[in-house]
Amino acid sequence: MLKFFFWLLLLANGALLAYQQGYLDTWFADNHEPGRLAKQLNADKIRLLPANTGKPAVADTGKKALADAADIDTLPAVAADASKNQDATVVPACTEFGNFSDAEAKRFEAQLTPLALGKRLSRRTLTEGGSHMVFIPPQGNKENAEKKIGELRRMGITDFYLVQDNSPMRWSISLGIF
Repeated sequence: MLKFFFWLLLLANGALLAYQQGYLDTWFADNHEPGRLAKQLNADKIRLLPANTGKPAVADTGKKALADAADIDTLPAVAADASKNQDATVVPACTEFGNFSDAEAKRFEAQLTPLALGKRLSRRTLTEGGSHMVFIPPQGNKENAEKKIGELRRMGITDFYLVQDNSPMRWSISLGIF
């Protein structure tokens, strides 16, 4: 009887794994996100552009715009016509890179200097407030905390702080803030 349940659970796990990995998608309808798909705004204005055009998008000047092109095959020709038009302005592309240390940011900016970005390059400094205190939970009273400190010293740990203020962390032992 246990062998039967073992094989049944193993088969169920295998089926769930196959479903989660998408191997069974052909058997089931593709209804992964029907709520999000029903709430899309201006879905009729979305146009799929080929990735290999290599041309920047051009702002609408009233004459001919890249976004108004009805046929995908004519997009490179429309982009070439729009780039010849002197009234056309190039829409700036914005790319954000993040979470660099100061040294990494300087190295990255040095790598960007051949692009001559000038004023188009901006840097925003953010301070991370994520620091964590590593501690041994409160010991109840000072005697128990002193015993735990003795254990730490016997193990060779000498960098700690006994929290003695009147807070929920009273008689806990802080090992540092990282």
